[in-house]
Amino acid sequence: MHDAAFAGGALPPLLSGLRVLDLSRNLPGPFATRMLTDLGASVIKVEPPEGDPTRPLAGLFDALNHGKECRTIDFRRDTDLDRLRTWIRDADVLLDSFRPGVLQSLGLDGAALHAINPRLTMVSITGYGQSGPWACKAGHDLNFMAMSGVLDQMRALTGEPAQPNVQWGDLAGGSAMACIAVLSGVFDARRTGRGRHLDVSMTHGLHAQLVMPRATGAMLAAVLGRRPGAGEDLLNGALPCYGLYLPLNRQAPIGLKHALAKRLNEDVFLPVFTIDQEDDLTVA
Repeated sequence: MHDAAFAGGALPPLLSGLRVLDLSRNLPGPFATRMLTDLGASVIKVEPPEGDPTRPLAGLFDALNHGKECRTIDFRRDTDLDRLRTWIRDADVLLDSFRPGVLQSLGLDGAALHAINPRLTMVSITGYGQSGPWACKAGHDLNFMAMSGVLDQMRALTGEPAQPNVQWGDLAGGSAMACIAVLSGVFDARRTGRGRHLDVSMTHGLHAQLVMPRATGAMLAAVLGRRPGAGEDLLNGALPCYGLYLPLNRQAPIGLKHALAKRLNEDVFLPVFTIDQEDDLTVA
């Protein structure tokens, strides 16, 4: 993200003055607060005495926590919890990734924290939400992708499921949705003077992003008499102008505009297709 008013210019600290307490671990919460840090927010990362689980992976820890102030809290010690409460008094946002009920067991539920800081925006990232039959179940990124329906969309043309190397559940369903929740909650708190506890379910967040497959799949099902399979939906292989084409040397995929594609022989691509349209052809 850059400031469009200045070519290639860095963004000013748009969130300067926003104070965030990050109690989360692993990937979803820390990446969310890293994005807030990049936008100018002041983030305090709260770690257990043994350190965050990503600390042994130095490159990952730095990528997630660069620019944050790191502090240590032992959640088993009342004196440490009292220290945490003093930090909460001055915070705008508290973000956590505990299972439902953990904060309440520590005396840090919404009612208790809003008694300390009425304008505090609380954002909790979980796998399946704060309520419902799956609320307290453990899970990882693959589980959230599977339950949301996203994993079913990631198949080879032969139909076998493919395991992505990008953690879509954690990042798209968790981090991105948490940032939206933070900014929405802070905006509302400044308008009303009252903070809220916002629930971010990674599974539900991912499911909401299946807007294209649900719409195009329903349309094609009316034509095919069944749901489209791998490579049959509009944006995963059915349209010749929107697909992956492997060069004969099998070195790299090619992205083309229509004007460039017309200059190449058809035998460059597998499978062969004819270019007979005048508008741009996008091959990713």
